[in-house]
Amino acid sequence: MAQPAVPAFAASAPVGLLRPGLVAADSINAADTAWMLTSTALVLLMTLPGIALFYGGMVRKKSVLNTMASVVAIAALVTLLWFMGLGTLFVDAPIAHWVWEPGGWIAKSCALDFVGGSVVHINAGVAGLVCTYFLGQRRGYGREPFEPFNLGLTMAGARLLWVGWFGFNAGSAVASDGRAELAMLVTQIAAASAAVTWMFAEWVVRRRTSLLGLCSGLVAGLVAITPASGYVSPRAALAIGAISGIACCWGATGLKRLLKADDSLDVFGVHGIGGIVGCLLAGVTLFITGLRTDERSEIEGMDVSQHRERLGA
Repeated sequence: MAQPAVPAFAASAPVGLLRPGLVAADSINAADTAWMLTSTALVLLMTLPGIALFYGGMVRKKSVLNTMASVVAIAALVTLLWFMGLGTLFVDAPIAHWVWEPGGWIAKSCALDFVGGSVVHINAGVAGLVCTYFLGQRRGYGREPFEPFNLGLTMAGARLLWVGWFGFNAGSAVASDGRAELAMLVTQIAAASAAVTWMFAEWVVRRRTSLLGLCSGLVAGLVAITPASGYVSPRAALAIGAISGIACCWGATGLKRLLKADDSLDVFGVHGIGGIVGCLLAGVTLFITGLRTDERSEIEGMDVSQHRERLGA
């Protein structure tokens, strides 16, 4: 039986935006499908045990179980809301349209956001900051120490986030191709760069380093490279990671004190500031390195000039 033809509008649309019935069977690539399934599992790895351990270890002992339960409950709830639900319709969908739809007002300004620096991280960071003001400060905030429950759990969660983030960034290529490879490479470099830079910043200011700072720096680099991961070179990723490490270290310390925000998990300081840094630097590094290829590469084609590969006759 003949497969239904793909409508004209679908020719340039991501496969994920189409209903399965609109995609011809012979257009499905087994390698790409396998990579997308793998990426989905990696993102779930970072979402459930990764975030639960990362934040569960950072809160006080009396709030650990609630934090972990909240992560699982929110993941389940968002899954149901995403199944054509109202939450994503009124919050995530408009922002995603602004950024990723060619007619969106941010997209038309030539903004670059490969995975979701603005749609995910700035969005979440600002929401977190608003919540801190709405809820107010905790009793004893600024007057007594709020010791994390178990930074060992935070470190374990950070490791899972690092691994799972490859599915988040490289999986956004929606194919098992060169762009996925680039996204994976620059994600690793930026994360390592930010972690080391955060440690250096702590050493300069306090003459000591901390495990929490190391983990936070790692996440800061992952956040910052997210919007740029499909566009920048490894050297640019090194710079993005280094800058985000310093910026987010300040965001989680000096800026938080300046704003007088009881952001206990540094959502704005790391995700908000990291997302802003990444979105800004994505455009800057493309401007510095140039958007157009050289004349010889243009004549040969990008397959040969960049990958030394070509399709058969």
